[in-house]
Parts: sequence; structure tokens; C-alpha cells
Amino acid sequence: MNHKYRGKRIDTGEWVEGDLIVYFGDHYILPNRIPANTIRELDVSTVRNIGQLVVKVHPDSVGKSLEVEDKKGVEVYERDIVLSGYKILKNQKHVILWDVDHQRYYRYMRADKTGGPFTWDGAQAEVSIVIGNTKDNPELLEK
Repeated sequence: MNHKYRGKRIDTGEWVEGDLIVYFGDHYILPNRIPANTIRELDVSTVRNIGQLVVKVHPDSVGKSLEVEDKKGVEVYERDIVLSGYKILKNQKHVILWDVDHQRYYRYMRADKTGGPFTWDGAQAEVSIVIGNTKDNPELLEK
């Protein structure tokens, strides 16, 4: 499976989506996604110029697509802040983060993984709304 990532460009501050490349601790996004099965078919000049194809992004902005959309049809990414519409958590703000120990995404009240965890899956996405992310809108999680 070829996963899609999002990151905020260091040079322009714009968001970019594509494949993630981590090289010596630096994070890059390849915006023009190249299907994995065609990589071996790339010509030598493209491989030599890969640095012109990728853009450097802020590591703390990188998030993987969860491959689900919110209630309004907006794609949900790791580190997005959502307004919950689910049962007893209705109208609470949560950040979507990966939990290494459980190998799944959870919702937390704060980006430091306190105030949770609450489960996250497609059912929650369908009743939640993306209202921001931890890079552009950290104040949304402040009390």
C-alpha cells in the first residue's frame, strides 16, 4: 500500500501532499506521487535530479492520511484537530495521533497525548469535523 502524507513546506509555509522521504533526519515530501511499481522504470536523469522533485517540510507538521473523510468530506490526517460529533464527546476538540504501543490512531484532548485516549475510526470521522491542525492551530487545544 502506498500511503499519502502531508507536511508544511519550510521555504513557503504551504501545505503539500505526497510521499514521505526521511533522509538523515530531514523530512521531504515528493508532491508528484510516483506509483511504487513504476519507480524502477524511472530514467537515470530523474533519479539524479530527485532533489529538485522533493520539498523539505517541517518534521512536526508531517502527518499520514487516515484515508477517511470527515462529516464535510475533508480528508483527515494525523495531527488534525477535530470537533467531535460522537455521542458523549460531542463538541469536544481532539487531536488525532498515532499510538505506537497499540499500533492505531486515537483521539486526545491535547497534543502531548493527555486527555484520552479515545478510539478513532471511520465511524468517528463521519460525525466529526476537521477544524485545524497542531502546526497551524495549536491554540485550538488550549483550555
